[in-house]
Amino acid sequence: MFHPLSAGLALAGALLLSACAYTPPVSEEARQRAARVDCSQATCVDFIYIHGAATHSEDDRQLTLGRIDGIHEALSARLYDTPEFVEGALEGGKLAISPDPILYFWGGDISLTRDMEVIGAMLDSQEEREGRGPKKFYARNHRRLAEAIHNLHWVSTEGHRFRLTDSLHATVRESRGQGRRVVLLGYSAGAVVMTTYAIYRMPAVNLDEFSRIVRGTDVLRRLFEGRDEWTCGEALMESGLVEIDKTGLMRARLEGEIDEEDLGLAAFRDAYWASRLAGLPELTRRHCLDRQTLIGGVAYGSMANLLRSKSDDIAGELLVLMARELLRQGQFSLNVNHADDLVGFNVYEGVGDIARLEAALGLQPINGRGFDRSAEPHFKGANFINAHTWYIRKPDQFAALVADTYARGYQEMLQRTEPPAGEGN
Repeated sequence: MFHPLSAGLALAGALLLSACAYTPPVSEEARQRAARVDCSQATCVDFIYIHGAATHSEDDRQLTLGRIDGIHEALSARLYDTPEFVEGALEGGKLAISPDPILYFWGGDISLTRDMEVIGAMLDSQEEREGRGPKKFYARNHRRLAEAIHNLHWVSTEGHRFRLTDSLHATVRESRGQGRRVVLLGYSAGAVVMTTYAIYRMPAVNLDEFSRIVRGTDVLRRLFEGRDEWTCGEALMESGLVEIDKTGLMRARLEGEIDEEDLGLAAFRDAYWASRLAGLPELTRRHCLDRQTLIGGVAYGSMANLLRSKSDDIAGELLVLMARELLRQGQFSLNVNHADDLVGFNVYEGVGDIARLEAALGLQPINGRGFDRSAEPHFKGANFINAHTWYIRKPDQFAALVADTYARGYQEMLQRTEPPAGEGN
């Protein structure tokens, strides 16, 4: 069972050790427990890893799979050695971590591959001109930066959003079809894919609540008002009920496009909206996560938290609703970066970013057993040049950072949600 006092002492020791950039050893019991999991005899949790930038070929995919095997082995053992994770994410030991990691490979998309062929030729030409010495070193780092910027832009472009989130959704549903639960892990640009997936696929939109916060038009508010049903952003977009205007806000489709009095099409428009509303539940089942599948997510080496700067468009509204649902449903969200990783970007609780957006939308804060936690400690063996690959090169230390961050977030959640001793009985 989970004992707060012993867990607190273990956590204090872990914090002291992490401050020294020392990785405490994993117990042999935890390693054996991770190694002997049989998913035919247990309810397993699939860890789905979403790769970062510059991974576009089959050779890249195989190389990434090899690295993920090492990361997953270290992470599984470390999490079994973390009582907070066993008690929280694994529901007191009722669930088991699948020994086989899953790679969601978005880099093979044909349009991205063609892009990279052109960019690769440009960068090859630059490297040839730079010759040897410091300029050659600069050219190689410039190449990595150029590939990362292009990939980050590509995955965040609206035209690729549905294709990416739909194929990731198919991967998640395949795990669910086997009776498994899921933890998503996104590295670098992969964390943007993961965050975008959560924004558009979490069943976080209650139509009645949405009618009160949506910054579109009165017509849309009237359509959704009083409808106590849940959906996700992708199903809503796919329904044909809504469209995004030039300012990035949502409005009802066909609204303002026709003159009712001159053309007499008011009845047609009302019938169109009614039929689209009737079809929304089926789209919700097709495009939205169910509430039991996702346990949580880990973003690492990532700028994904910069998406939280969105405030005055539909993506900002969906992001706030998604963050609230993670909290309400009891899921965890971790964002972990090496302190010297120039790509990594964290948002800490003191910033109050979600609270600010809630206030802007007129939403009251909610409580729940979910939590959102960031960390970016210093570790040896990395500097600003190579820290972005630290997670891959140092899987044991990375696993310890993830486990420690989960433990802190879980302890803070317990303090926030559980009544003091003697109360609540």
